[in-house]
Amino acid sequence: MKNNWISRRFRKKFTYPINSTGERLERLRIEIDTLQKGLEKAEAKYPKDYGEIHELQMQIDSKVSRLSQVREWYTAALLEGLKSESWALKWLAIALIALTVILTIFTARLVGIRLW
Repeated sequence: MKNNWISRRFRKKFTYPINSTGERLERLRIEIDTLQKGLEKAEAKYPKDYGEIHELQMQIDSKVSRLSQVREWYTAALLEGLKSESWALKWLAIALIALTVILTIFTARLVGIRLW
């Protein structure tokens, strides 16, 4: 239980919340698209302003890097969530098996079958 608490604190401190990550990804995609359109316009101009083109390419590379970083943090948060969910499901399965055994014993007693 202590490890789960630590991992939740770590995620809150260093990663994005899972519910707002989709909004961040969409916003980054929109920003990349607008920069890409600006780059296409700058490349279509004559005479070309290579300083502006280089600046736009650097901004696009920066946004793509940020996008991949957000995806990595989102994946880490998802895997962490799956780990805690699998732990809960394991114990629920064990509890259901135990209840099934107990109900089988009670049913056998009611019907009159001796198990041992």
